[in-house]
Amino acid sequence: MPIDTLVIGAGLVGACVARALAESGRSVTVATAQGVAEGATRRAIGLVAADPGHPVATEAGARDLLAWAGRLNVAARTVTARWYPNRNVMQLDDPAERVDARPAALVDLAKLTLRLLMHPAITVRQHVEIRAIDRPRAAPLSPLEAIASGERIVAGRIVLAANAYAGLLSPYLADAMTLARGAVWVSRPLDPGEFPGLTQPVVVGRGRLIAAQTPDGRVRIGSWTAAGGPPAGESAIEDPDDLTRRFLKRNFPAALEEIAWRQAGVSSESRDGEPLVGRLPGETGVMYALGAGPFGAAWAMSMAARIAGMS
Repeated sequence: MPIDTLVIGAGLVGACVARALAESGRSVTVATAQGVAEGATRRAIGLVAADPGHPVATEAGARDLLAWAGRLNVAARTVTARWYPNRNVMQLDDPAERVDARPAALVDLAKLTLRLLMHPAITVRQHVEIRAIDRPRAAPLSPLEAIASGERIVAGRIVLAANAYAGLLSPYLADAMTLARGAVWVSRPLDPGEFPGLTQPVVVGRGRLIAAQTPDGRVRIGSWTAAGGPPAGESAIEDPDDLTRRFLKRNFPAALEEIAWRQAGVSSESRDGEPLVGRLPGETGVMYALGAGPFGAAWAMSMAARIAGMS
């Protein structure tokens, strides 16, 4: 018996899509190659703030996500992010650098993702890697099949919400996205205010690097670099780990000794900085919600609403 809707990807965007569909009366199965929130969502710092490149489009989305956090009893700490528009900024006390102040909040996005998926109409299947999408019968409205190792999952509609390998499932999406490398460094729990310069988040460039001491007391630094070529004004692509190390060494050298774990990974982003949401050309019933970038928390709810409107 075909399931109603299959969402591929169990990060924040996939969870928002699944919840929006469930709230609209759909029955949803979520499949993820890893565990819930173990990809880019786990590497996120948890900063919920409007995308500076698209403030009008993301301010409402940020508010909606924070409203859901409150509804699901996920704590959010209101902060004022210190924004350094120049993406080359690594010395925070340089008086020549312009600094903007922007309203934001810090949220445990992994916990919020888990709670969004706790709905009677949502079934989560972890460690199921979808390798291909097929339609066995030629009729355009016949059920789709998501092919995983050892099984085929039959669904009436499929939503791609996994950045890391959506391009492998669709050449169209591969052309629309570019690879990005990211890293996150996390300290052991520290006393509040041990690094006062990180009590309020620091954002460099358009999210090239985000650092903060989160409510659990840990200092978290996330950085990313696009793989498509060096940004304007830079001669080469810098490794995210090197970028993070340089940032800490220049601004918070004592924090280098407190790092408890590091994680690096590869994701994807759209080429113009706006998320990709729509129907897959030539594949009736296949939709996608991808490429939200470093401010994905502010885009996730609006992306989910658009998918729900198409279903």
